[in-house]
Amino acid sequence: MSEEYLVSSTALEDLEYRLNQVPYQGIPTGTLISGFLLVELYLGKSDFSFKGKLTDIVFRSYIKYYGPKWQRMNKNQTHSEYSNYIGRHLFTITDNRSNFKGLVTPILNCLKKDKYVVFANQDTLDPSLLNFISYNDIPSITLSDWHQRLTPYFIKWDIVINNWIKDHQIRKWVKYKIINNLYSQTLLFESLSCFLKMIKPISITTEYDRYWFSSALIAAGNSLQIPTYTLMHGVVNNSIGYVPLLANKIIVWGDRQKEQLLAYGLDPNNIIVNGAPQLSEKILADKVMIRSQLGITDSKPVVVFGSCNISVVDMRNLMNIFCQSFNDQDFFHAFVKLHPSETKEFYSEQISMYKNIKFCDTKELAFEDSFAIADVICVYNSAYGTDALIKDVPVVVIDINIAKAGNAAELIANGIPAASTPSQVFDTCKRVLSDHAYLEQMQGHMNKYRKDYCFAFSTEAAALYAKTICNNINN
Repeated sequence: MSEEYLVSSTALEDLEYRLNQVPYQGIPTGTLISGFLLVELYLGKSDFSFKGKLTDIVFRSYIKYYGPKWQRMNKNQTHSEYSNYIGRHLFTITDNRSNFKGLVTPILNCLKKDKYVVFANQDTLDPSLLNFISYNDIPSITLSDWHQRLTPYFIKWDIVINNWIKDHQIRKWVKYKIINNLYSQTLLFESLSCFLKMIKPISITTEYDRYWFSSALIAAGNSLQIPTYTLMHGVVNNSIGYVPLLANKIIVWGDRQKEQLLAYGLDPNNIIVNGAPQLSEKILADKVMIRSQLGITDSKPVVVFGSCNISVVDMRNLMNIFCQSFNDQDFFHAFVKLHPSETKEFYSEQISMYKNIKFCDTKELAFEDSFAIADVICVYNSAYGTDALIKDVPVVVIDINIAKAGNAAELIANGIPAASTPSQVFDTCKRVLSDHAYLEQMQGHMNKYRKDYCFAFSTEAAALYAKTICNNINN
């Protein structure tokens, strides 16, 4: 990875706006690039090294002449099985993470089996799940015809992107990444349009309309006047992740999320408050059993740091503060729960330096298990902290004083304590467990925040989602 390079939210919003003025087959082009490319540029996680640039060049040629795996696999398929699913509600499962799958599967359980079909990556499917179509079954289109349709747009896009780069003083290689994204996303859009014409869904619901796959699916659905919904999968940290809305409507957890989205300019008629089907106020895992599995044999309390998907420099800074807070003390057992997008290799330096901190990926410390063992949770800019508050686990924000700290600022504004230095972090976490009056005060803030943030939970919320999707298909 080359040095970190971040693009401002203002510049990215302007790029999306400009490209939307040059639609592709009637679909705003900014919609098609609004998947992870914009988020990666905002967080500084795009690769501008020599190897990264070479990968960009190879990828463009590969997509242009060969297409993705499903494009090659399905050239001669008739997709006769699609007839079994015509006229149903279409749901996606785009990721194996619990906060993604947990959104959709409870809603499916509220619907009759013959009323829905799931569109998912084979690896994300539960063996018991019925009625699914794999991503690998997307219909193929003729690549030469697609490229011929695409060619006239390149002159227009080239002008737009060059002017944007000049006006915002953006690194020139960003243009190559944008064009590559347009290659893959326009191909995906056309293939998904064919798919939707075959199965004729009466609605489309995805966990996140700005994921690389679902942004193209939502665009295809919109082009065919199919009602489209996106679910709130996490906290509102910045406008890049949510605005403008790609789906027709967004279903959120509670009034607070609605307020946040309204502040970014969303139409209130397009925001529906239904609760959080993936969340439960109860901790479902067994604390004693999880502590035993992790090798904890004494009664010392546990502090867990939930890492988050932010810039590389910021994340390493946060990790060092947490590790320095708890490496040389004997009051807590200290664990790091890595964000699903991260690996231990990324923190190899910290792992070798801070021997008393246990780093765990998702397989080693599952989402629900982490709440079971945690007596205190430390976070920065993550929905993990909000989830902890919902389950009545005390939270301390590690505040590194960055203006883009969306959810960190949100938690602090609602009475959750914050600390900036290692000694402050340790002292605050210890006080939470030692000062009963302080903890009682915190729990009052937590209870108020919980009510503002989630209208309903679990099966109750899922039933509301199912009712919304079924009752609003003509609105």
